Amino acid sequence: KLELDRFMLYAHGPDLCRESDLRHAMANCFEALIGAVYLEGGLDEARQLFGRLLFNTEDLREVWLHYPPHPLQVQEPQTDRQLIETSPVLQKLTSFEDSIGVLFTHVRLLARAFTLRTVGFNHLTLCVHLMLIGCSQSGREFVFSDCLAYPKLCLFYNRF
Repeated sequence: KLELDRFMLYAHGPDLCRESDLRHAMANCFEALIGAVYLEGGLDEARQLFGRLLFNTEDLREVWLHYPPHPLQVQEPQTDRQLIETSPVLQKLTSFEDSIGVLFTHVRLLARAFTLRTVGFNHLTLCVHLMLIGCSQSGREFVFSDCLAYPKLCLFYNRF
């Protein structure tokens, strides 16, 4: 949609003769573009642009821009930290929170982030997979694996 290759600045044009090299360079360029938009206009502006480029239908774009709460958040709307005192797993995660300097309102989201997708229902993480976006690679994996491959999965969250 953006025709990034028309605007990219090359140091050595022949370095990008192979299609795979050009695709990699365009992916890096797109990532840098989103970063520049974020620095210039903030997170909301970057999310708006990404949503316009990624989703052709208004309903999917709306899910991207107004992502519904995760089922774990719906189950305990205020917080689930009261469960820490009865769960050794959650107690262990509080030391991780301390190490990164982030206190999760819903600590079970953190537990789910560390849970393999193949793990089914359990009282801590339910059966819904969550991959927290921690870096651009993880973000791409989340969008492409969960939302693009299974667009109805994104709409599934609206039922809670």
